[in-house]
This record gives sequence, structure tokens and C-alpha cells, in this order.
Amino acid sequence: MAEASSSATQFYTVYPTNPNNAIEVAETQKFLDSIDDDVLENRNSEGLISWRVSLEDEASLERLKEHSGIRIVELEGSPLGQRSTETRRDEEKDEYQLFWILWAKDPDDTDVNKKIGDWLKTRTIDKGKTLLNSSSENGGVEFWAADLDEGDIEEAKKQPGVEFVYKDVLTEEDRYMPDHEELQVHGSGDTSMAKRETLRWTVQAGVPDWGLRDISRPKDLGAKDPGEMSDFVHEERAGEGVRVYVIDRGVELHVKDEHGVEIFSNIDDNDVISTVLNVGQSGGKLSDSSPGGHGTKVASKALSSRFGVAKNAKLIPVKINPGATGVIAGLDAIIKDLNAPGHAGYKDKAVVVCARSTPPNANPAPELSVKFTQKLGKLFKLGVPVVWSAGNKAKETGRRMVDSLPAKLTSPTLPLIVVGASTFGGNRADFSQSGDKVTILAPGEGVFVHDKSDGDFKHDIQGTSFAAPTVAGIIATYMNYDPPPWGAADLKGKQRVKAIRDYMPKRNSAWKRNNKDFVI
Repeated sequence: MAEASSSATQFYTVYPTNPNNAIEVAETQKFLDSIDDDVLENRNSEGLISWRVSLEDEASLERLKEHSGIRIVELEGSPLGQRSTETRRDEEKDEYQLFWILWAKDPDDTDVNKKIGDWLKTRTIDKGKTLLNSSSENGGVEFWAADLDEGDIEEAKKQPGVEFVYKDVLTEEDRYMPDHEELQVHGSGDTSMAKRETLRWTVQAGVPDWGLRDISRPKDLGAKDPGEMSDFVHEERAGEGVRVYVIDRGVELHVKDEHGVEIFSNIDDNDVISTVLNVGQSGGKLSDSSPGGHGTKVASKALSSRFGVAKNAKLIPVKINPGATGVIAGLDAIIKDLNAPGHAGYKDKAVVVCARSTPPNANPAPELSVKFTQKLGKLFKLGVPVVWSAGNKAKETGRRMVDSLPAKLTSPTLPLIVVGASTFGGNRADFSQSGDKVTILAPGEGVFVHDKSDGDFKHDIQGTSFAAPTVAGIIATYMNYDPPPWGAADLKGKQRVKAIRDYMPKRNSAWKRNNKDFVI
């Protein structure tokens, strides 16, 4: 250790310039060892993430900042496993590719679609560019994703058999980086169910996350208000046998907590779904390609062992690229999985959650609306509920109401469950978009989630991204009840989805707060 000019030791997290450059990483490691004899490595399944070093003088800090193999140096405000690294991850290089999308008018018209594909090859593959196609349920071509030149676009639109053409647009993660409306806030389970079925309750004691405590059963705990509670009480099956499909840029499937235990207890590598548009993203299908670990955070709130709601549900990551068409492809992939041979019973024990939104100013909005409506309609016909985040743009001028795709499409005929974020006090969070498109609010401010790096959890995160998986987890838990709380067990298709959506904000599944809303 360099000679100290001060007795105060400071801990820093140091990020390599290029973690994939083994020679540079080794040289940087040797440099760090020269100024600190106790350097700690932070790794995940993909390799080195960062180093942790302790320094006692400004001179050593300046040497760190000037080293070519070091990209970022962060002062730690708390132990490694308990601090936020959102800022650092947002600065990481994000690798993905957005393509021109051509939708086929008739996926089963093989002759016409072959001609389109042959024409596209002359504009892409012959030039060393990328051409992908997504198959329909019957094996035809549903759309092509092509790396086209601008000069090819008008000709592409004129191709017989092409329904429409657009450049894919980037979706937004519905997490809010911090800078009263009377809606029901999700609360306890249906107390009347105890009369119809013997429910077995279990306790996760000493839970620091108010978002979990808030969805417990206050009467069972003898508490007058969620603020007085310290435990999470839930039905012990906790989503057992239910598949929770998480649409995002992947989930770090085998991530571990600070004790070295994997946070997802019910997973199978073979169940992970990877869509055709993942070309160009970093990491494999078992990893989270989002720099901020968004997919892992969402999944951890739905069903991880520590911070999740439906702790025994089965996690099915649906890995997409960040484009709007990627999300649509994710919905399509779930439909195919539910309809696959041997999967007949899946649709009755499945819930889908996504916390990515397409901005309202997206150029191909009408075309995207058509495709979102088609895919969601197919899921609803199967009787599968879909939960979506409401969005976090309420503070932006003119965006207080839900305005992004697909959340704004929800209607009596398209019963999407749209979830806004509530505060500890039971109000709508000021960033959470609102309006009659919102089904319900759930904890989405200052909640706990796990990140994609081992031992790294967040304790003050916010956004409708984390309210939506809370509701998805509750629905998964309700699916264990017999009969289900939303009505007869033989409800099917869209009728079942509507019953689930309509039940969520009712008194038996929600309370009111601040003397305005029911408290069960």
C-alpha cells in the first residue's frame, strides 16, 4: 500500500476499460496490486465486472483515474452488496441492433414470401449484411428483419405480399431514476377464500422491503397499518406450478445473493426462450444483456426467493432485443411455447409480465398497434393474463396519462392489466403515469430488487417496472387457489382474463389508503 497521507481509508469500485481484453485486464490487475495488497474481484457468469480497492491517499486515487485500463472509479458509500450501481451501468456500452421490419401480408403464402426473401437477400446477404426472418405458428414467414440501406426502403414497400415496412424503434425500461390520486393500491389476498379452501399461510420474517410487507395480510398479523408490519405473510404454495414469463433483454438466470445462493429457485436452462432478433446483443440466452440489469430486477421482484412475491413459481425468461418488434416477437414466442406439443396445461397456469414501453412518438405506431393487438389477443384467447407497466413519464409535459404501447391499447375487448406505482403512503408515485388505462397500483418506490451481479441488490429503486412484476407475482399466487378468487375455475379464454383483471382492484384483493381507500 502506498504511504498514507491520511488515516481514513476509502473503498472504491474500479471498472475495467474493456473486461474482454484479457491482457489489459491482467496488466490492470497487476497495477492495482501495486497500490493495494487486498484487491477484491467482482465477477458474474460472463467474467470480470469490477475490482474493489482501498486507498488512503489522494495520490493513489489520481493514479487510478489516469490508468488506461480503468474506465470508471466510484467511491463506495456502503458495502458492495448493498449499494446502487445504476449510474455506472447506464454508462456501459450497450450492444444491440435495430432493423428494418417487413411484415408479410400472408405468412402462409410461401410463393410470394419466397420472392420477397430472395429480393431481400440481394439487398443484404449479398452485401455481407444481416437478414433474419420470424416464422409464424404454421411455419411460414411472419416478418423479415433486414439491415437495409435507406435507398432500398421505397422498393421494399412496393413488394407484393408486404403488409408494411418500418424501422424498428427502441423501447424504454419503465424504471424511474429519481430526480393524490384515488386508485386502489394492491393489498392482501381474499380473506373470504379461507372459508372456501384451507389456505396455508407462511411467514418471511424481518423483511426490509416495505413493498413485500405492504401486500401481506394485515388482519392476520394483528397490525393496523402496513407501516407497522415487519414480515411478509403469503400463501405457502406461492405460485407453485405457475409459469411466469418475463419479457426483457434476458435474466441473469444463475445470479447469486451475497451468501452465494442462487436467487431463483425454480429454473431450467432449457426453458429460456430467445427470440430471433437477439443478434448483436452481448451475452448468451442465460444472461441479462441490459446494462442496468433490468430484466433480472423485474424477475427478482416477481419470484426471487428473497424479494419476490411468488417464490415457488417457475421463471421463464423471454429474451428479446430492445426494439418494439422484439417485444412483439417475445409475445409470439410465448404463444408458440403455450401451444407446443406436450404443453397443453401450461396456459391455465401462466402469467406474462413486461416492463418495457414503446414511446408515443414512435413513427410506426399504427403498425405496432396492429401487431400488439394481434399478439395480445391470441394470448387472451388462451386465457393467459398479461401484466404491463404503466410508464414513468408523468412528470414530462403532456404525459401524465398512460400513452405508450401497448399499455394504452387496454380496453374491455383487450383486457391488458396495466400497473402503476404507489408510494409507501399509498398514493400514486408522482412519476407514475395514470388514467383510466391503469388497472391498479402496486409498490413501486423505494423497493428492493436484485441486480444481475452476484451479491448486488438495490434497496431504494423505483419505477412501474417493479410494480408490474409484483402484481404478476400475486396473480401467480392466486392461481394456486381452488377455486380461484376471480370466479369459477372453468372460466376460459378472454372471459377468464377479464375476470382476473376485474378482480385485482376489488376490495378482496386491494385496500384503500389515507382514509380514502379500503384497508383490509
